Amino acid sequence: MKKHLTPGKALYFSHGFGITYKERTGIIPPADVDVILVAPKGSGTSLRTMFLEGRGLNSSYAIFQDATGRAFDRVVALGIGVGSGYLFETTFKREVYSDLTGERGTLMGAIQGLLLAQYEVLRENGHTPSEAFNETVEELTQSLMPMPTAQQLLSAVRWTG
Repeated sequence: MKKHLTPGKALYFSHGFGITYKERTGIIPPADVDVILVAPKGSGTSLRTMFLEGRGLNSSYAIFQDATGRAFDRVVALGIGVGSGYLFETTFKREVYSDLTGERGTLMGAIQGLLLAQYEVLRENGHTPSEAFNETVEELTQSLMPMPTAQQLLSAVRWTG
């Protein structure tokens, strides 16, 4: 790919890992290209769904290297192009750390681990499997993050068409 990174081009990332750990990844961009990042704060599926609905998903942006003086314009254009509803500034390094702790730690590890631990503690203390499951799910969907009722879902479907 490096042979195609001629002067004035841009190298675009959607995650800061490759540049933050460039010594380990071997991604060392030439000095005469812009190096930019737009990192949507959600899954690609959510980003596409919201885009099709005329909404946007917040994204962070960063400029690691502004060789052309146009890196900011490029990052804003990319942010709009991928469907960002709002862009907020960060750095490649801060994007990596927030991603590793937020997405990898909280969303993909901690929440699942907490729910599993609650289920196991309830089972160890005499709850049936269905009782422990319902208790765990109830805590999440009714108390912490209330889910819509069936009636609310039906009303929403009728209302939106």
